Amino acid sequence: MAGSRLHITHAQNDARYVEQGKQLFPKKDPGADEELKRMNRKKSGRPFQYPESTIVMIATMRYMCGLSYRVCEGAAVASLGREDAPDHTCLHKRLKRAKVSIKDGITTAVGGDTVLRVIPDGTGIVPSTRGDWIRHKHKTKRGFVRVTMLVDQDTQEILAYTVTDEREGESKQFKRLVEDGLRNAGVDTDARREQVKQGNAPEQKIEARSDGGNDTRENFSECAKLGVRPLIRVNTRSNARANGVDKARATAVLDQLAGGAGPQELAKLSKEREANRAEWKKRVHYTIRWIVEIIISSFKRRMGSAAKAVKMENIIIEIGHKIMIHNRMLAVAR
Repeated sequence: MAGSRLHITHAQNDARYVEQGKQLFPKKDPGADEELKRMNRKKSGRPFQYPESTIVMIATMRYMCGLSYRVCEGAAVASLGREDAPDHTCLHKRLKRAKVSIKDGITTAVGGDTVLRVIPDGTGIVPSTRGDWIRHKHKTKRGFVRVTMLVDQDTQEILAYTVTDEREGESKQFKRLVEDGLRNAGVDTDARREQVKQGNAPEQKIEARSDGGNDTRENFSECAKLGVRPLIRVNTRSNARANGVDKARATAVLDQLAGGAGPQELAKLSKEREANRAEWKKRVHYTIRWIVEIIISSFKRRMGSAAKAVKMENIIIEIGHKIMIHNRMLAVAR
């Protein structure tokens, strides 16, 4: 696998973590003054005092170490000096208003003969670790927010994400994740759709591996429109009838379960379906999909399984920051 990080030595792994640790403490960026000038060039009202890069460095320390804003202020003053370090109030306001773009931390490059392999999956994040005694006392449910991610199988970067409450399923996020993820990876999705619509096969090969949670006609249809090969596991009892709609899922059902047989023959198969499914998994290397569990586990160990924010809009911003930090840490260690 091109760009894979699965096979490294212990010495290389140690060096990766050392390099990542160097990013924890804020330091003076040589280009900070120029960055601040650009930020204030067309700004109305009170000018910014601190560049965005400084805020991001302090946010990295806050989220990875679980520090309060006041402790972050103290660490920033010790590293940068009082003049270059924002106080805790300024830091809180800047992070709350931040326009987070995880694209800034993505290094995934598309083009050439490389295949972009993406995997969607979701996990739960606890809204806040505060107030557990109140919840226990009043018998209230804490609940969780669902974070659905699209990861690059080879670079382990998170290309896109959505944040919803626990009542909304992952399958509804698939279309948006794939669209946003491809754009963040540098794919012109509009041009790609037009190319597919005209019957031309896109030059860049893209695969999407997923479990049965995303087995819907809409998701297969979206992959077909984007020229993405859908390696989504279908229900073993599925039939190959398209029912007058997009045939993408019907084609996938035959590919996974029929073993070369047609729709009528498939209807007569029973035990053979599982054997055909096993052969399909080997042929498309489906089991590598489980790397997404490792990536999400690594993300939660590094950034924590709970959000420090309480309100949903602030949780979305916080998770965006954490994903951007995760991607940047991977880039530092390469």
